[in-house]
Amino acid sequence: MIFHPTENKVIGILDWELCTLGSPLADLANLTQPWAIEAKTIPEDPLLKNYNLLNAFKNTTKDVPMPLEDLEREYCRLTGQAYPINEMTFVRSWMLFRLAIISQGIAARFARRQASSEQAFVHTRLFLVVGNLAKIVLEDEGHTIGNKSKL
Repeated sequence: MIFHPTENKVIGILDWELCTLGSPLADLANLTQPWAIEAKTIPEDPLLKNYNLLNAFKNTTKDVPMPLEDLEREYCRLTGQAYPINEMTFVRSWMLFRLAIISQGIAARFARRQASSEQAFVHTRLFLVVGNLAKIVLEDEGHTIGNKSKL
């Protein structure tokens, strides 16, 4: 919860799974997520297309509000950071992976008939797609993802 700075009252309630107060880069990654996704990496799934839950700006100029470089340069200017931000590939992948986990939780609630949203069934396919996008974001930048656990 967010409390008023001078009065004894709540002025905001945050959803804990979507709260990213620990990392400003997480917020930037969420904002710039469409620039990390290429349309061809989203499966031609009518269910996902009907709900338009994923935007993909990477390698296109169609419907892009502004170039990613301009957005990140302005962010860096306003926050006093050097451009480019070296960690952004990892952070974008991390945010997609986090979204996949949230989506899987919704799919699980749907399977148990405990979901509150009428569109919860979409997540039964969405979490797999978003999880794969998290992997693709890393691979597109040259990172190798193994199939074996390192534990």
